[in-house]
Amino acid sequence: MAGKRCPECYFTNAEAVKFCTNCGKDLQNLLVYFEAPSGGDDIEITRDAVIVHKRSLTGEKSGKKEVFLRSNMEDVKIGRILSQLTFTYNGKFRVYNLRREYLDRAEELLLPPKNPDFEDSSVDPLETEYEQTTKPLFFLDGRNGQVELYDNRVEIKREGLKSILFYGSLTKGTKTIYLQDITGVEIKKPGFTVGYIQFTVPGGFEKTGGGVSSTNDENTVTFDGEKQYKIALKIKERIEKLKSGTSSTPTISVVDEIKKASELVESGVLTEEEFEKLKKKLIG
Repeated sequence: MAGKRCPECYFTNAEAVKFCTNCGKDLQNLLVYFEAPSGGDDIEITRDAVIVHKRSLTGEKSGKKEVFLRSNMEDVKIGRILSQLTFTYNGKFRVYNLRREYLDRAEELLLPPKNPDFEDSSVDPLETEYEQTTKPLFFLDGRNGQVELYDNRVEIKREGLKSILFYGSLTKGTKTIYLQDITGVEIKKPGFTVGYIQFTVPGGFEKTGGGVSSTNDENTVTFDGEKQYKIALKIKERIEKLKSGTSSTPTISVVDEIKKASELVESGVLTEEEFEKLKKKLIG
């Protein structure tokens, strides 16, 4: 999928071209063109819009198009279980199927980065101190759960449909593992089977039989896609730095965080209700 694929003739051009070298179509505004999976519609993403090229029931392009201005698209999501792009436009919910190999690219172009440090983006200077201290350093969206890394803990979340399909039960909740309790982080790169990130803790019984057995291990989150694998590597690297004390972001104890939050209440940044919620979350 490297290069620019022309929406008219499907010729794959070099990334830097302005016009298709095969048919001459203007490609200056084109970011990517996704061919449809079986029974679906082609999707073109430009700098300003998402354009859906409709296909007939027999799979032929019908010539009809739906144009959605990106500035008016709301609640955009990339569903990795069903391989779908979903969003709301003018009050109507839209669903389009994508090929699995397109998911990472679609997420990169249509969703805001969840990992500012990973994407080399600077923290918004207008964020409050409370927002900065409660914002995860990294977020990994896995198949059987999600991993959020903070400067003193890892949170593994299991909820909804993913939990039923890949973890074995409909579970809503968060498991918190503090960094001082983590003795190791193991990562498997996705390939023919899913990849995973596994946290080893004292007294734990982590399953090491590969992707299948790791699916229902409480300290393991499975994932696929190159982007999630890179995030997993970053999580492992950051944990090792935080635990060794060499990171530029110092490890903050629970007591220190509660004390800091209390000071924010006194200064009027936090309400008493927000403080109690934060304290309950930190204590676990």
